Amino acid sequence: MTYRDGTKDKPRGYVSVEATIAPAPAIQNAITRGWIPGVNQPSEFKLEPGGNVVYNDGSTGIRRQLTQLFHDAGMCDIGGDRQRR
Repeated sequence: MTYRDGTKDKPRGYVSVEATIAPAPAIQNAITRGWIPGVNQPSEFKLEPGGNVVYNDGSTGIRRQLTQLFHDAGMCDIGGDRQRR
């Protein structure tokens, strides 16, 4: 996850998330457990197992949720008196 600053043309910053899709066995497990809505078999999954994706988002909600997730996992410290959920 990378925080991107705004620019002169686009003053609002955004977060860029680079991720790797799980391998085929993990995707099958997720499908079996019902964790991927609308997908009943691997051939219906639109992303390639092991492939890479980039997700860019400028909304504060996504940025805050990801930051809190990383903070709660001990991967970053946002400081202050934030309580863990």
